[in-house]
Amino acid sequence: MKIIAKQIVLLLLLIAVTQSYSQQKPLYTQYYNNFSLLNSAFVGSNGHFTATANVRSQWTGEAGSPKTETFSVQGPVGKNVGLGFSVVNDQVFIWNNTDIYADFSYALIYLILRAKSRR
Repeated sequence: MKIIAKQIVLLLLLIAVTQSYSQQKPLYTQYYNNFSLLNSAFVGSNGHFTATANVRSQWTGEAGSPKTETFSVQGPVGKNVGLGFSVVNDQVFIWNNTDIYADFSYALIYLILRAKSRR
C-alpha cells in the first residue's frame, strides 16, 4: 500500500511541475514552398535567393477560424553560407502569435565532396 501511495504522490508531483501547452501550432500545408520554416539547414541550398508568402485559412467564413500567414526570404551568401529570414503569423480565435526567425546554414557536404575529388 505504501508503494502505491508513493507512486501516486510522485505522479501528482510530476503533473504539478510539468509545463504543458494546449494551443495549436502553425500548420503548413504548403511546406514544399517553405522548407526553411521546417529545417533551417535548407537555407541557401537551392543556389539562388527566393522569397515566398503563403496564407492558409481554415473554416473560411467562421468567426475565429484558424489562419496562418508566412513570409520568408532565403538564399546563398558566399561559397558555403546561407542566410534566411522568416515571419510567421498564426491566429486562432482570440490567440494571435507572431514569430520572427533568422536562419543560418553552412554547407559541409561541399567540403567533403571536394576533399574526395582531390584524391
